[in-house]
Amino acid sequence: MTSKQSKGEYSVTKGQQQELLRDFIRMEFDRLGQLVSKLGVTAPEQTAREEFQAAEGTKGSKVRDPRLPAPGSTVSRKWKGKWHKVTVLDEGFRYAGRTWPSLSAIAVSIVRPPSGSYNGFEFFGLNKGESA
Repeated sequence: MTSKQSKGEYSVTKGQQQELLRDFIRMEFDRLGQLVSKLGVTAPEQTAREEFQAAEGTKGSKVRDPRLPAPGSTVSRKWKGKWHKVTVLDEGFRYAGRTWPSLSAIAVSIVRPPSGSYNGFEFFGLNKGESA
């Protein structure tokens, strides 16, 4: 045991720090979610969304993201020498013979990032209204 370890000081890599922080944040969100459900409080985002839907007459239906092309359109991206083509559906996306819930899920399956997440709009070039 080194003198640093005896004092409670340990060497932690950047990846380990990020993993610990992610775990802590998840625990806090879970704890907060349990508290909110016990109190019967609605999250401000949910309240705002419900008010918007009521005003627009879309209560109970999803509001379509304006960055998405019309259903039936395709978006594509070349990754590591291979083209990946996705068809936009009314609800979800069609890629590699199956239906996916989000572009991010497709991007993760293509890129396989170490963090496990990836922004699908960014991956397919839809954030700035550019065509992919």
